[in-house]
Amino acid sequence: MSNLQNLVLGRSIVDGRPLPLAVDSSGVFLMKNYFKRYFLSAYSTQIQTNPVANTENLMTYNTTAEGYGISIQSSSQITFQFAGTYSITFSAQLEKTDAGKDTVDFWLKTNGTNVADSNTRYSLDGNNDKHVAILNYIVTVNGGDYCEIAFSSPDTDVRLYYETAQTTPTRPAIPSVILTILQI
Repeated sequence: MSNLQNLVLGRSIVDGRPLPLAVDSSGVFLMKNYFKRYFLSAYSTQIQTNPVANTENLMTYNTTAEGYGISIQSSSQITFQFAGTYSITFSAQLEKTDAGKDTVDFWLKTNGTNVADSNTRYSLDGNNDKHVAILNYIVTVNGGDYCEIAFSSPDTDVRLYYETAQTTPTRPAIPSVILTILQI
């Protein structure tokens, strides 16, 4: 497939992307990377606290591992460059640092507005209790829209916990939040 010539057939009616084609030396048309989906892999290496009871907190992300067409803006806004339907999945390492039983709620926001029926509640019981919250949302957005994941607890001793790398055996750090988004 040497001597390829690049052509643009037009633009997608779905998202406006160019429709890139290649023509090989025998005149055969080949679609080039059109089916590449938008994605994001991001995480946080910070402990995220609940400083005021019963108040909304926004999950933040300080590291983007990989991304194409989706980015993090203002540390909490998951911003979509192109319209489409996306799967948003996150895991959060929950920790409680006092006695008793407490809850923490997670919900989705789009363009600053709570998404109806998106809340999920987790329970933690006892000092140093840890759990992993894992949630998945399916959203349809326009280009330029953003989503955020909010959390709240009635206990200021509930947090999203980051743990540094460990030894014996050597293993990687535990991010407080891991976020994965795929266009579907």
